[in-house]
Order: sequence, then structure tokens, then C-alpha cells
Amino acid sequence: LPPPNSFTIPPGTKLSPRADLWLLLVLACAVSVGSLADASSPSSSSLFGSGSWNGGGQERSSDEKLALVLSSLAFLISTFVAVAYRYGPTRFHLTRGKGERLVSLGLLALVVAGTGIVMTASGGSGNGNGNYGSHG
Repeated sequence: LPPPNSFTIPPGTKLSPRADLWLLLVLACAVSVGSLADASSPSSSSLFGSGSWNGGGQERSSDEKLALVLSSLAFLISTFVAVAYRYGPTRFHLTRGKGERLVSLGLLALVVAGTGIVMTASGGSGNGNGNYGSHG
């Protein structure tokens, strides 16, 4: 158990390389949420393309909303774990037993489900017209 009243990790303690991988996952999830939010934007002009998968100017479809929600959940969970690695009590409970493994498997399921929805809803190309992220 961590020493009582120790909120932060002692200065001499080295973090596992997994702690850095969780930070990279936070960045990847943030990029995913941002690109999905832009690609499924209800406005007719989005930053990287023609707007929504359905041509822009329309309400987000249920598939777009679900993909955005799943990506947002993945971002929140990975952020929690990345921060939990930096504090004594949460790090102890996360890394002991199967805690981290269960969280990673749940996160993998979210990412796979979200990616599957994006690829199915768009015909496998990103925004339905074969030009994901392009200006035309």
C-alpha cells in the first residue's frame, strides 16, 4: 500500500513506460474527437471538408452522434488513467491486479466500435464520398 497521506508519487519513483503510452493515447483520442466533430459538423462548411458525412447543412445522424460519443468516452477514460498514473493512491489501485488490463480492454472495445461505425456509415472512406479530409 502507498504510505498514508501520500497524494503524489515520491520524487525518486520512476513511472512505467505505460504511463507515457497512456498520454499518447489521450492525444490520439483528442485528435479523433476533434476530427469527428469537424467531419460531422452540422454546418455546411467544416474545416477539413464538405461538412457532415451526409453532405453538410443537416443535423448529425445517429451514427455520427454515436461515433462522437464513443470517441469522447475513450478520450475521458484515457485521460483519467493517464492522470491516475501520476498520483500515489490511484496509481497503486490501477496497477495492482487486473485494473489497468480491464480498462484497456474496455477502451479497445470503445475505439473498435467507434471506428466500425465511422467506416460503415461512410462506406469505408471517412465521409461518404471517398475524400475524407480533402477539400472536394
